[in-house]
Amino acid sequence: VRDLVPESQAYMDLLAFERKLDATIMRKRLDIQEVLKRPMKQKRKLRIFISNTFFPPKEVEVSHKA
Repeated sequence: VRDLVPESQAYMDLLAFERKLDATIMRKRLDIQEVLKRPMKQKRKLRIFISNTFFPPKEVEVSHKA
């Protein structure tokens, strides 16, 4: 066939390149799908303010009759 059609080698090269390109596109498409399945990791700051208020107990007078 190559003797009859000299452009057949260029056509075969084009087909091989197309197969590699299709494989690359499919791999990238699967990578994007995997990334979209996982939630995006975001670093944020969570600020927590802690306070403590203490009220001393009232003194209770206890009368002991002895």
